[in-house]
Amino acid sequence: MLESQLVAKILKAYRERGAYAEKIHGSAMQPRVIDIFACYRGRFIGLEAKVGNNRPTIIQHEIIDRITQAGGVSYVVWDVRAATVVLDSIDEELDG
Repeated sequence: MLESQLVAKILKAYRERGAYAEKIHGSAMQPRVIDIFACYRGRFIGLEAKVGNNRPTIIQHEIIDRITQAGGVSYVVWDVRAATVVLDSIDEELDG
């Protein structure tokens, strides 16, 4: 599976659950972004999607840490299930 295919599947799963989710396209002018920004039930989510043996860059780790420090949730995910677990944990937190 290509990373772009994984991102598309995650976006679909998030939107089906009622999240606002967008793929952010970085460029030379904006290199400090990760793949997906989302909002679900008032919680900010940042996801970096990876496939195979790919690993996040130092900059991507920094972004993930900054999102977490600011009160959002942010993870590296290698499959759709890992991404939807994030939504499950938000549901559990809010619904008890």
